[in-house]
Amino acid sequence: MVVKYDELDDIMGPRSGKRRHSCAGLLIVTLLLFLVTGLSAFAVWKLCFPSGTHGVFVDNGALPHHYPPPPPHSEYAAVARYIIHISDWASMATISTHPGIPGYPFANVFSISDGGPSNSTGTPYLYLTELELSVHDIKKDSRVSLTASLAQSSYCRQQRLDPQDPVCAHVILTGEIVKIASNSSEAGVAMEALFTRHPEMMDWPQDHGWFFARLDIQHIYLLDYFGGAQVVDPADYYAAQPFPSAT
Repeated sequence: MVVKYDELDDIMGPRSGKRRHSCAGLLIVTLLLFLVTGLSAFAVWKLCFPSGTHGVFVDNGALPHHYPPPPPHSEYAAVARYIIHISDWASMATISTHPGIPGYPFANVFSISDGGPSNSTGTPYLYLTELELSVHDIKKDSRVSLTASLAQSSYCRQQRLDPQDPVCAHVILTGEIVKIASNSSEAGVAMEALFTRHPEMMDWPQDHGWFFARLDIQHIYLLDYFGGAQVVDPADYYAAQPFPSAT
């Protein structure tokens, strides 16, 4: 049997019409879903960054917070203070004591805080336990380097900056880790700084021998623009403020 083209059109015509209607309906539904999800994302963005507010949002699993924008890149000490203050975590490099890699650099991630969201001390505080690998190293050699970056905030994402872009500023603090006496006034400062920013710490296992520690800063490198890293004197660092409005 031979089917002519006009007969084939008669057979397929109504079915093709149904398909066109189905595709049109699917297209409408897709556009509606895109519109709804797009508006939802926009609403979340506006919630984090209200109209007229050009700041930085940090939410890394610790206490989310919105901060003013960073200082001008030429204010090196203030930028260094800013990065440390808004950072919830940092990479800390120790000198390895571990089998197979003794003497090698050993980098690890730690939660840090230099104070509550509106109270910057400039001193990075840590909550440590001797069960931790890096603490094994620190017990033998307390020298470390601590690196924090604006990449963990919304700033670099807003600016479409790669984490290695110099404008996506980062700071490297080098010094020694100092264990804080549990009955000292500084222990209270460290506890407030860490627990207000990292409330989960209060529920960490009590049998792990946790203790507060600080980084005794001896050297600071800052890379926040093109042209190479800047050396920031620790005295200038502590004299600066992270926010322009601070006095």
